[in-house]
Amino acid sequence: GGRMLWMLSPPCQPFTRVGNKRDDEDPRCKGLLHLLSLIEQMSAVTRPAYLLLENVVGFEGSRTHSRLVEVLSGCGYAYQQFHLSPTDFGIPNQRARYFCLAKKAGLAFALEEWNGTLQSHLPGEFWLSPQHANAQGREETPASGTGRGDASRGGNGTQEGEGGGDEPNAGASSGEEMVSHGENSRGNNHACVGEYLDPDISFAEYAVPDKVLQKNGEVLDIV
Repeated sequence: GGRMLWMLSPPCQPFTRVGNKRDDEDPRCKGLLHLLSLIEQMSAVTRPAYLLLENVVGFEGSRTHSRLVEVLSGCGYAYQQFHLSPTDFGIPNQRARYFCLAKKAGLAFALEEWNGTLQSHLPGEFWLSPQHANAQGREETPASGTGRGDASRGGNGTQEGEGGGDEPNAGASSGEEMVSHGENSRGNNHACVGEYLDPDISFAEYAVPDKVLQKNGEVLDIV
């Protein structure tokens, strides 16, 4: 029989913004490239029915990603791509990542118009009601093509590589704001950082200094 699901999380160092970006020339890519070759060699019956791949934001611009798309398309997979962060699921940790979901021929996605596109949210009422989407000035329907359907993440933004925002100190101006802030970039409520902290300890003692955020904020995962 065939395999049901392959979950892939290859090393991110070949694609990170702060690395050398050697891409498919980095030895750490060999494992993923080997698995892609195996998929090509497998019969339609034995190929995995589902694939899930996770990596850093920026992977989608690599040669290795082009190879992934080539294999998926050539083997009859439908695939959809996403930029998602734990904050989108109610967890107070801004850590944007790239995800690719693929289904073998005959297994359709609910929104087939998203096939081959890169989105920044999942479909469904979990994210935003139509009324809330209109209030936020966002379109209800995803954009077509190969670009991102909903590129906005609000103040924190998404960066190539690890977390961060459009500005070095975006989303992390002060410890007290970070503790009390309970709404993510899509307007959905999530748990506050303060709910995970000891109430008898001052959070300000452990806040990252502004000068560090200003210098390295773009490569930090904002919590």
